[in-house]
Amino acid sequence: MRTSTEWPQGLSVLLITGASKGLGLAMSRAWAGPGRTLAIAARDARRLGEVRDELASLGAQVLAVPGDVGERGFPEFLVEETRRRLGPVTHLVTCASSLGALPLGPLADVDDRGWDEVWRTNVLGVVRIWRGVLPAMEGELGGGRILHVSSDAAVEAYPHWGPYGATKAAVDHLARILAAELDLHGHPNVRVYAVDPGDMDTEMHRAAIPDADPGELLRPEHVAPVLRDVLLRRPALPSGRYRAAEIALRGGAR
Repeated sequence: MRTSTEWPQGLSVLLITGASKGLGLAMSRAWAGPGRTLAIAARDARRLGEVRDELASLGAQVLAVPGDVGERGFPEFLVEETRRRLGPVTHLVTCASSLGALPLGPLADVDDRGWDEVWRTNVLGVVRIWRGVLPAMEGELGGGRILHVSSDAAVEAYPHWGPYGATKAAVDHLARILAAELDLHGHPNVRVYAVDPGDMDTEMHRAAIPDADPGELLRPEHVAPVLRDVLLRRPALPSGRYRAAEIALRGGAR
């Protein structure tokens, strides 16, 4: 049985959400190349199609599945469509996120509708995709790698970042629980990571902090190779929460 560190390059199938812009787009570009296979998802179908064509021009086999991970039924459809068209998911990166109502405001002012949107996208969407990819990783694949894009807002008490920070913290902790359960039930080759990429110059960051100086922010295309190396590293990093800057200091995939 293959383990998560032994797949030939051509047999790896990456599924990435939020792939049409920001870090998700940069990560898709970092993965794409001759012999690489990936499924990409995002809400903007037109933009996603453009990204698919760009990645295909780099030599990758690409499946584009437009949709909202926060909508009930779409995460399951996304995983099943990927399996049907490309094969079981060996590597998963969940980039899709929602800030909620803008401009960001005090926690006491966030109504139920605002909470619902962020919770469905940032937590339920992620967990539903995990639930879809895990059977193959635990069974026929004998391993896999799951990477959740976290944030420093998951551990720092930033005013006005309540729903976003709380949901990122929730998935960080769920990732720890999932990793513990995988070890308990004899699936140590399925690794689960929550990675804080750092503050980046993205559309989401500009929406949240319009007056931020782009010159002080990281570029997504500089962070994406670090995440790619987490997925490809041999031997695999232990499951856990990491900062991208700390991972970069350890060196790339071997």
